[in-house]
Amino acid sequence: MEENKLTKSHKVVLTNRKGGNFTGVLDGDFHEIKNVNQSVSGNAGLFTRLYDAFIRNVIITNSNFASTSGSAGALTYYASNTKFENISVSAKIASEAYAGGIAGYAINNTSCEKCTFNGSIIIDTSSAYALGAGIFGIMATDTLVKYSYNKGSVSVSSSYSSSDNMIVFASGIGNMSNFSNTKIVNSYNVGTVKASGRYNCISAGLSHIINGEIKDSYYLESNSINLNYDDQRRSQSELLNKNNFHAWNFKDTWYIDDNYPVLKIFPVETENVDIELFTSVFNKNTEYVYKYNIEPYGNEDDIIIENLTPDLIEVTDNKIITKDKLGIAKIKVILNDVEVEKEFEIKEILSFDYDKGYTNKDVVIDFNLNCYQEKITDNY
Repeated sequence: MEENKLTKSHKVVLTNRKGGNFTGVLDGDFHEIKNVNQSVSGNAGLFTRLYDAFIRNVIITNSNFASTSGSAGALTYYASNTKFENISVSAKIASEAYAGGIAGYAINNTSCEKCTFNGSIIIDTSSAYALGAGIFGIMATDTLVKYSYNKGSVSVSSSYSSSDNMIVFASGIGNMSNFSNTKIVNSYNVGTVKASGRYNCISAGLSHIINGEIKDSYYLESNSINLNYDDQRRSQSELLNKNNFHAWNFKDTWYIDDNYPVLKIFPVETENVDIELFTSVFNKNTEYVYKYNIEPYGNEDDIIIENLTPDLIEVTDNKIITKDKLGIAKIKVILNDVEVEKEFEIKEILSFDYDKGYTNKDVVIDFNLNCYQEKITDNY
């Protein structure tokens, strides 16, 4: 696959694009694609169709994708054997048939991992067939949504007057319907979901599901009507507590404070960065292990430590190693635009002596003192 990568100017020439289709790799490098306004009579999306593609690290904001006679998705209306990874969309998406925050229709090993949607999905049609959802409008055979969430609204309505073959579905994540091997894993929806029409209208917090699987995923109970699968329904207070998210990784994948979980992969403005140690008074010739503390969250690999007193200490591999000198040691912790200076006093806390008159041999006493930042439990 040939890779296309967005530059800082937010412009890229896409190769492998034929007849509105795209095959290959697009790496957005977390730059924003913004202020897109698309209104077409056919199908709408950043790409018309995606085949055998890998789209990653893309952020779309303040945009509109509208189809007056077809289907729509922010990235595409149709994706086959395509992988979406680290996609964040804030947009209004409107269509006459089916629509999704990421893709309108997904099929054939298409997956969406670490994807988010916040905006609105609107389908207002006179046809008998209308399906909308926050991530994939339709999740057809062999599709997966994992580590993703929807905060946007989904509204699907039809004025079709006959009950024959009428399908009007609105779902928080994706409409699985009767397709095989479809899965939603570790995902949630807190957006409003509403399907309306004369016949066969279903609103689902996560998915209208017949043959698929939903695992460790949840939806906000008050934001949808005519819901199915009550075991996935949660109150707002439950969705604000990480202890209610079974088998979710809040160490590496998710972050939660006083709001709903967010994905750590997306860039966020750093508020504070620090290192954690149980003491600010060090013994000379001693090794101290520290941990990072980033608020609200961030990548520890991006932290820079400047040793301002190399004559007193060494800093390496999350360790501060004091030398055989006393004084005030200083380091600077840097992440993005945030800098914090730390001071540590080095003293002779532990020392020993002996009377050589009692022995005619050299005495070697080796102290291997390692001080680690760990919590003391009730067992100690």
